[in-house]
Parts: sequence; structure tokens; C-alpha cells
Amino acid sequence: MASAKAPAKRGRGRPRVHDREQVMAVVCELLASGKAHTMRDAAKKAGVTAGTVCEYAALPEYAERYARAREAQAENVAARAVSRAQGATPESVNADRLAVDTDKWLASKLWPRTFGDRTQVDFGDLSQKTDEELERIAAGARPDLRLVKTA
Repeated sequence: MASAKAPAKRGRGRPRVHDREQVMAVVCELLASGKAHTMRDAAKKAGVTAGTVCEYAALPEYAERYARAREAQAENVAARAVSRAQGATPESVNADRLAVDTDKWLASKLWPRTFGDRTQVDFGDLSQKTDEELERIAAGARPDLRLVKTA
């Protein structure tokens, strides 16, 4: 009996017919300019799926560009919040407060290092500090905390 050849394995879904460089340029421009609020919106306007954009953004050649676009987006969102707050009137104060709070929240998620609520203090390498320096750090963080020397 002759062995039948297994059919060649084909890829799933439609073949890609778009250019990565062009897709990422469009997505980053849309995000940075504020014309798209989410990656999903930007992907849809670029004609690809959000998964495709995630895949491309993870590539080393596009990661930095995508991060800069997100940073610019966060700056634009924060600027929009300030502008909206300054233009508030007594009649529109509640709607403006909601929009400003939403923009603040979005900016904190897009760029937490700059707009996040959490503050992080770096004391450096504590193993290289003297006992007096450690005591000053502890007193500044928690006045009730004192350095106890062990044998």
C-alpha cells in the first residue's frame, strides 16, 4: 500500500499584506497626536488588529517609537485636562470635573512614572551606607524607627 503524503501545513488566518513600518508609523502618529485614544482605536484606523500592533510594538525596532508615542499621548491627555479645567464655567463644572478626572486617570495609566500617584524614593545601595546615614534615612521615612545594632 502506498503511503499518502500529508498535506502541507498552512498558516492560520489571512496572510499579511501590510507593511510593518507603515502600520507602526500610522499607529504611533495616531496615538501621539490624540486622534486615537486607545491602541485598539489606532489599530482599527490603521487597518490591523490590536494583536498585530501588540506584536509589532514588542519588536525591538518598534518598541522605543511606540513608547515615545505613548509618552506623547500622556502629555497630550494631561494638557487637555489642564485646558478643560481652566475653561470650566459654573454651569459646566460637573461635566468638566468628570472629564478632567478621566484624563488624569488615563494619563496616570499611560505614563505612570510621570503622572502616577505612587511616589518612589530611591535610597541607592543601602549596604554601602554608614550607620548614621541609615539612621537619618529611617528617621526621615518613619520618625519612630530607630536603627538597632545586632551582634
